[in-house]
Amino acid sequence: MSVLYFPAIIGLIVTARPILEYLYADKSDKWLPALSTLLWFLLAAVPVVITTTYTNALYAIGRPKVVLALMVLYTVLTWGIGLPLIRILGYQGIAVTVAIITYTTFPLVLREINRVVAINTLGMTWRPLFASLLMGITVYGFTLTFVHGLLSLAGAIIVGIGVYTFFLYLLDRAYLRIEIAKVWQTLVH
Repeated sequence: MSVLYFPAIIGLIVTARPILEYLYADKSDKWLPALSTLLWFLLAAVPVVITTTYTNALYAIGRPKVVLALMVLYTVLTWGIGLPLIRILGYQGIAVTVAIITYTTFPLVLREINRVVAINTLGMTWRPLFASLLMGITVYGFTLTFVHGLLSLAGAIIVGIGVYTFFLYLLDRAYLRIEIAKVWQTLVH
């Protein structure tokens, strides 16, 4: 799933501003103040495909106490960090809190799943993540240089899809074939 998830999140990060500016052109002045909050939430969403999968796996293999402990930790951190940041930053404080909690607890989730079964998370995710970052850099450059409306934004997104596919294929053809087969199987069944 990281093959589809990482480029979607990174693509949203780099196209959020032009989407607000051109898709909601007549109301962009109302939406643009929320852009920084949206970006914090999107940044926090990057590792979620991994943490959610691992948390569900922990629960499924009979480790509900570990999952409960993680949920209690998330709740305590949300209140402990969130309340002060909301007072300081306003609504954006909760988005910053989510990002802080996501990245500080990510190693704990990795540790807990690896206590049960050894998983090479970096080995499984670096290709789509790296290809997504290259795509993000390309699309961001396009949005700064060529995007002046919805049509050119759509063109930048299409270029991004091509760049992502090219680099993912370049990095590991076999991995891409396996992931495409999984997606196809999911869609068919």
